[in-house]
Amino acid sequence: MPIIQNKIISIVGFPGSWKTFLATFLALWYPKDRIFANIDIFHEWKRISKRIHDIDDLDLVTYDDRKWLLILDEMGINANSRRSMTDANLKFWETAMLWRKKNVDILNCAQLNGMADKYFRDLSTYTFEMDSYFESANYLMFKAKILNRAGRIIKSMKFDLFQLEKLAWLTYNTLESSRIQK
Repeated sequence: MPIIQNKIISIVGFPGSWKTFLATFLALWYPKDRIFANIDIFHEWKRISKRIHDIDDLDLVTYDDRKWLLILDEMGINANSRRSMTDANLKFWETAMLWRKKNVDILNCAQLNGMADKYFRDLSTYTFEMDSYFESANYLMFKAKILNRAGRIIKSMKFDLFQLEKLAWLTYNTLESSRIQK
């Protein structure tokens, strides 16, 4: 039995900071047949993610020696901290608590860190705080502060997600609601 090391990464930022695209880009480091998400991710115009439509689809992630990736977009809608005791949130808790036993890394995105359920926030190995800004009249650039579990900044980065998109042939539908049916 292999030693299993998994992580939960939270990505937070205001609308338009391209949190979901960063999560999509990070998915490139995982085998294309090992990605579950509540968004459709395309690499070279072919869908590579297995779609989570319904909360019961979370049960499709089962243990395997090869690591899974689970991308949960719009946590403020799907597992909101203000609905912590609902049946739906309990299902998300189960996913967060059993992530190691399923050999899955989890990327979750929310507009505010406090919107995502507390368990995801507290179990996050890293938190990326995203921001976007206009470098010229029609060109966005991005920066992220990467915080460790203790909330200390371990790195600040500036990057061009549009160039990364072109180089990686990676995309997703930016207008999806990412709502997981309960």
